[in-house]
Amino acid sequence: MPMHAVSAFAFALQFVGYVLLSWWLMQKRRNQANVDGMLERKRWEGTWPGLVLVGYAHSSTRMHPKQPAIATVNLVVSAFVAGCVAEATARERSAIVVPWQHAQQHRASSWLMWILAGLWDTLHWWPLVKAVAWQALLEYYWHRLMHLPWFYRRFHKLHHYHKDPGPFDDLLIHPAEAFGYFCILYSPAFVLGPMPLGSFLAYMGIMGVLGVLDHSGVEFAIPFLYDTRDHAMHHALYNVNYAFPFIWMDSIHGTYRKPFSSKDQQSKD
Repeated sequence: MPMHAVSAFAFALQFVGYVLLSWWLMQKRRNQANVDGMLERKRWEGTWPGLVLVGYAHSSTRMHPKQPAIATVNLVVSAFVAGCVAEATARERSAIVVPWQHAQQHRASSWLMWILAGLWDTLHWWPLVKAVAWQALLEYYWHRLMHLPWFYRRFHKLHHYHKDPGPFDDLLIHPAEAFGYFCILYSPAFVLGPMPLGSFLAYMGIMGVLGVLDHSGVEFAIPFLYDTRDHAMHHALYNVNYAFPFIWMDSIHGTYRKPFSSKDQQSKD
């Protein structure tokens, strides 16, 4: 049976979407470095995305020597898994529900409106909440496992190479560990019962965007819900703020540490 076109589209969307978002955040980080002073400007001016397929400035002293290759492998594998989930869905072998026939009830005048109407019909909040909660639960314990001495030395230490991560640094992770997390990330498509397509796409959008933001070094917060500085504290202090993307699991287990504000950090400096 030939591969469905939607699988190639899912691969491309995952790959290109990640590169574009990370590249945009890279520009914001460089602009911020120009404001923060000479030291930060010098640290970032030679830095290019750590991806072989995008380009890499070997003159940068900031990157891990193997980061371009590792990051590229992880991004390709991530996009490949996205394509596999799309293919499984097209063959009706996942729990993702694609009720396109509902869109016909809207009598959409164009194919684009027909698709958008179908997506809207399949966006339900409860499956989305279940998927986010499921990922948060598994990711927390997976992350704690990676911090046990045996796993940390062999796998997770690589990811902590950067104490102050920036765009593209989220992909500096041992490929075996990365694949384990990809299994967690995409598992709601198979294990949580019927998953409307719109809900799954919303879930993947939330996880993808916040995952990149967490390692961008760009400050962004949703009051009482999310703050990029939370994960920055994890990289700085190692043994706090394991949860992703929200702090609920850290709060339950007593591993949450409130991040320093910019003013606090400036006063220390």
